[in-house]
Amino acid sequence: MRTASSLVAAALGTVVLSIPAAADKIVKTDGKTIDEITIVEETLAQVIYKRGNSQQSVPSGDVLSVHFDKKPRLVDEADQALVDGDPVGALFDFNQYVDGQIKKPTERKKWAPGYSAYRAIQIAQLLDDLGAVIKNSDRMITNFTDSRYLPMAYLAKASAQFRSGKPGAAQGIYKNLEALVESKSLSKRWALEAQLGLILTDSTTKGSDKRDKLAQLASDAAQFPTVKNRARLAEGETYVAEAEGASEGKAMPLLAEAEKIFRGILTGHKADDETLAGAYAGLGDALIQQGIRKKDNDLIRKGLMSYLRVIVNYKDHSQYVSKSMFWSMRAFKFLEDNERYREMKFKLKQRYPDSNWASMAENY
Repeated sequence: MRTASSLVAAALGTVVLSIPAAADKIVKTDGKTIDEITIVEETLAQVIYKRGNSQQSVPSGDVLSVHFDKKPRLVDEADQALVDGDPVGALFDFNQYVDGQIKKPTERKKWAPGYSAYRAIQIAQLLDDLGAVIKNSDRMITNFTDSRYLPMAYLAKASAQFRSGKPGAAQGIYKNLEALVESKSLSKRWALEAQLGLILTDSTTKGSDKRDKLAQLASDAAQFPTVKNRARLAEGETYVAEAEGASEGKAMPLLAEAEKIFRGILTGHKADDETLAGAYAGLGDALIQQGIRKKDNDLIRKGLMSYLRVIVNYKDHSQYVSKSMFWSMRAFKFLEDNERYREMKFKLKQRYPDSNWASMAENY
């Protein structure tokens, strides 16, 4: 376990980006794994793999992630560029490979073009380049219509549209995903993801009304723990949002409930990395807001530690990293650690110069 000082040092230090482990392995949404295999193909319906002389498959809707051992040269170089801390170079390599395969398909590893197209989306998300996320998602939606990653491209595009200030466009994409699920008889997991997106992008529903919808969706998603936890995360975030600007008497119970939800996600061991990043950031929100209201530096420090975990351990999820950098900066200021406050402010503006968080940092 990292100490507080090591987390601070890592958060203010050099970025080392994460990459899937080098092994042919399927990780399922229930946390179970299928090991020592060779992936043959990833389609909308199933992931086909070999174990010895036997060819088997698992429904794509049950797959959380797939880790590959042997990759095409350019794909391997792109992933290695991420390890080396060069996401721009990695994105260039992935784009070169994907565009080449679209123009002239020659790849023997059937899974590689779709995998690479989705990696290009992920790297654009890491860079917080919303335009590139939308562009790369469109490329996948147009050219890889039978890929396991297709529903994730819809989700990525919708999220980018929403973060770009276009909730109507985002809702249209979620509805397109619903239509895809119905037309292709895809897993209920993706229908639930689309429904969750529609709830989150509906500006007419707020507070307890939104929480009721999220709680119902979480119940409906009981057999899909990653979706259930994403709904629970959103539920916790509504408590934090409602507490902002509320009187202390109203805010403290809301923040306590949010803290309970975020801790439940973190100890449940059934959430994906994006949701874990959101839960740590949410826990930071709940703790630091309580600490500021109570003038309790211990709570502020605990909130800071939660934000630092996002910055250090979940670098791929820029929407939570940029937020956590902003609030870490403010926490250092509250704690009168002016040197680290200045360092974190510089890091935020350096890594995410076009983000709303960097703009808000100018006021502090």
